Amino acid sequence: MTYAENVLRLDDRRQQGHSMYQTTRSQAISLGLSDGESQRTNHEGCGAGHDFKKRLWVVRSSGRVGWKCHHCGEKGSARVEPNRTMVLNRLRPREENPDKIELPHDFDSNFLHWPPEARAWVLKYGIEKPQTWGWSESKGRVIIPVYEEGLKGYQSRKVFPEDPGPKYLTRGRNLVYGPCGLGCADAAQTGPQTGVVVEDALSAEKVGRICDAYALLGTTRFSHGDALKFAQRYAKVLVWFDDNNWQARKDQAKLVSRLNLVVPTVMVRTGKDPKEHTLKEIQEIVG
Repeated sequence: MTYAENVLRLDDRRQQGHSMYQTTRSQAISLGLSDGESQRTNHEGCGAGHDFKKRLWVVRSSGRVGWKCHHCGEKGSARVEPNRTMVLNRLRPREENPDKIELPHDFDSNFLHWPPEARAWVLKYGIEKPQTWGWSESKGRVIIPVYEEGLKGYQSRKVFPEDPGPKYLTRGRNLVYGPCGLGCADAAQTGPQTGVVVEDALSAEKVGRICDAYALLGTTRFSHGDALKFAQRYAKVLVWFDDNNWQARKDQAKLVSRLNLVVPTVMVRTGKDPKEHTLKEIQEIVG
């Protein structure tokens, strides 16, 4: 093959790759995902042949949409630029709340319908599936709703290693999951004197077997009003975060300082997530 033929061949590959990128980019953007959402779909124009098994994973975060096909291997990302129609629609008054959050259309709370990977993630920590949790096949994630006089938001947790998105995606702001433990037989042993604040919902569910527990999801900021509610409910509060990174330790220290203004608050660090402890260990830590 001559040098000229090689140049033409490389140019054809570049054009083909650019064309595939543009096709997938358009498909990913057309899904209309909001920040914090993800979805699986069939890859149109997949380089490895027709895709009928929803091998294209699409996730949107911080104004960008990213994708990866687990059939042909194509991956990429692009900024989602608002077009003129989108801007005008936002400026027009609407009767309905544009920020209204709804659960995925295929939300399924039947634990038996969940894939093995999702069931294993819950069961490996020794607790049953919380009643309000569900599975979304279109997103390929466990959905953890947060209710406060109705649905306030939800967090989705990935369970498949091929999911290109972050471990957790959050829809909604200032989500506090809980309290877990109200009406629980084990909670009666400790009573309402102690409340525990953790980082994730599964840890809150497990600690809730012993006493009241709450989880701060995503970038939740604990307000002064939330702190006053804790002061009215509890004689003591424990803030129990996984201290495996400096940001978690920093956030934990800030929260302890804020809560200590209105209620005695203790920082708990054990080197691992609360959900990784046995119920006996949790009982001893909570006291």
